[in-house]
Amino acid sequence: MFILSSLIYYGGKMYDKNFLHALNFTLSQEGGYNNDPDDFGKITYKGITQKTYDYYVKKYGKKHKNVSQLSNDEIMEFFYHEFWKESGADKIRNSVKATILFDSAVLLGTQTAKSLYNKSNGNMNKFLDYRENYHKKVIQKYPKQKKYEQGWMNRVNDLRDIADKYETLSNALTEEISAKKTQQNVSF
Repeated sequence: MFILSSLIYYGGKMYDKNFLHALNFTLSQEGGYNNDPDDFGKITYKGITQKTYDYYVKKYGKKHKNVSQLSNDEIMEFFYHEFWKESGADKIRNSVKATILFDSAVLLGTQTAKSLYNKSNGNMNKFLDYRENYHKKVIQKYPKQKKYEQGWMNRVNDLRDIADKYETLSNALTEEISAKKTQQNVSF
């Protein structure tokens, strides 16, 4: 692996650093192999449902595999194409916003994530509020999904923490830059 500007070369491919940060967050939230009959995704591995992966291999002419047999390179390539690029997170320069959109696309689907993002006008607190409400509506409509509520809300709260830390740091840097400009404009 080597870094070139904001791109990282990994596994024979170039990836944006923001994608790797987002993927790292999402994979830290996802489990391993799961085949819960109450989970809409049914067979799932590291957040990749078998159904979505089957669609992906057909779309790109790749060899069919059980998701539990995917290599790290295959997992990365799948997330890059199916969620990073499809959600539009690749077009967002702010790594925190891109991470929140990407993670939402993985959990809610790209169309729902994009819709909530657009509805929020890029305001991450609003976006996360919409995401929370989306989860609550799913639970209302499908009560068996209640068992996932705590995990979903923990994930939203982890994203809020990341967004809050970014905003705090951004504000501090803005104040520091402003103070330096003010000092430079002072004449003696």
